[in-house]
Amino acid sequence: MMLALIATEALGQVIGALVAAVLFCWLCWKAFKFVRHPELSAVLCLALLLAVWGFGIDSPLLKLTSVYAALFALWLWPAGRSWRRQRPLGHRR
Repeated sequence: MMLALIATEALGQVIGALVAAVLFCWLCWKAFKFVRHPELSAVLCLALLLAVWGFGIDSPLLKLTSVYAALFALWLWPAGRSWRRQRPLGHRR
């Protein structure tokens, strides 16, 4: 019974961190898209990773969330650059 409880808690942390990272990256994307620089959302995700690991925060959920956000940043950077190329600054949609 104890093993099932530990496995459930670990699975909940992994899924919870994944959901939190997706929401964080999506909010960063929307915020930076509003100012027409969505590629900078990747920089914010990487800054989160450095802040969490640099200041020694002991929360395993927060550490896992920051790692997932940094992995999503690898996708956000080229996606933001592509979005920017398709929509020049003079063109609003």
